[in-house]
Amino acid sequence: MKINGIFETNWALKEGVLTDLFKRYSAHIHGEKVDWKAMKTEFAKINAAMPGDTMNMPCKPYDIQNGVAIIPIEGVMMKNMDFWAWFFGGCSTVDISAQINDACNNREVNAIVLAFDTPGGMVSGLDGLVSTIAKCDKKIVSYIDGTMASAGVWVGMNADEVVAGSDTCMIGSIGIVTSHTDVSGAETMAGMKTTELAIPSGKRIASEYAPLTEAGKNSIMANITAIYDLFAADVSKNRNIPIDNITNLDGKMMLAGEAVAVGLCDKIMPMDELIQSLQGGVSAGQSGVSGAVAVAKNNNKTEVKAKMKEATIEQIKAENPALYNQIVAEGMKAEQARVAAIQAIPGAQYHKELIAQAVADPSMDEKTVLRAMAAENALMHNKVVKGLEEDRTPVTAAPISGSDAVATEGKSAKTYAQDTTGWTAEYNDKPELRAEFGSVEAYIAYQEAVVEGKIRKTGGK
Repeated sequence: MKINGIFETNWALKEGVLTDLFKRYSAHIHGEKVDWKAMKTEFAKINAAMPGDTMNMPCKPYDIQNGVAIIPIEGVMMKNMDFWAWFFGGCSTVDISAQINDACNNREVNAIVLAFDTPGGMVSGLDGLVSTIAKCDKKIVSYIDGTMASAGVWVGMNADEVVAGSDTCMIGSIGIVTSHTDVSGAETMAGMKTTELAIPSGKRIASEYAPLTEAGKNSIMANITAIYDLFAADVSKNRNIPIDNITNLDGKMMLAGEAVAVGLCDKIMPMDELIQSLQGGVSAGQSGVSGAVAVAKNNNKTEVKAKMKEATIEQIKAENPALYNQIVAEGMKAEQARVAAIQAIPGAQYHKELIAQAVADPSMDEKTVLRAMAAENALMHNKVVKGLEEDRTPVTAAPISGSDAVATEGKSAKTYAQDTTGWTAEYNDKPELRAEFGSVEAYIAYQEAVVEGKIRKTGGK
């Protein structure tokens, strides 16, 4: 591939990485020279020692620990491990697909961990890798061992689970980048001029031998926008995150804790604990039949993969009843723990319909319910605020007595500065209030409505 072609293809890369790659090559052109002959000779020697296609050098081979295959995805992700990929310290998505296929067919492997430490890479080749993950009938976990950015996120979100190795892991950069290089100025300085002739004219709408026109820019933007839309939609589908929430991230990188909060990551766990939880083929918190159903539903796996899981369960039931009974028992235990965790959420009593739905649906876990409760709280907040804005006239209210009595004489909605401070402190101190109202503004609006006689407290809340 021509070097300019490498930089002008579409990339899903963390911010600044494409520029760094270009600088590495530019340093060779304008500064200290790289001994290409020596490097290619070294590359050829490495290839000669590898089995198979010598034009596609394999990435780092995977390891198996206690029945768990650990497949590294490190460096810049490129479709093929050719000389340029090797030079830039990358890995091949084609080779990673082959390793996943091998692990899926390996009887010694119960589960697969994709260990990511990558800034992203080329868009080309990602669809094949994603398809391979979807077809594998074994549990696949994406593990972040440093950085999972851009193309890494696109691939990693297709796994059954996403786990960060530590609080300092970085995740994100959901977006597409490309570049246009105008070499016309350099040609002028060298006393050269290249004239391209093309039919139709759109074939060279963004030629590198002329400054980028508005039409050329619009053409490039249309292409990368279409790819970004596919990227965002895939993450939204696989992680059950509203598409607007994905676009609102604006391509930023975030620490593991924030990634868990927005739904891009399931939990934070060191590798040794993850491997221990995966030894039976399922991860902690998702064991048994209910866990398998939840994984299949939450990650929108293909119908083929779901059928393969069902066939495996039926086969176990027929060939090893004791193991089947153990799986069912573990599933029941996990289901009981799931229900207990949901019912113990602070403020659950204010969302009875939602809690009943969550208990009946094995795909809903504590995190999913918390998100749904936050959405209901926000809706309630909007209704309260809207109601106060539409009608600020107090209505006749029944007398309020006891500890809940509030003196209203001489007060208006504009004279609550002192009370607001107290209400804010009360809201911050009581988890049940935060769960019920969703925001301090909603709680203050509620208290103002009580003071003005628009709402009557009952039950001593």
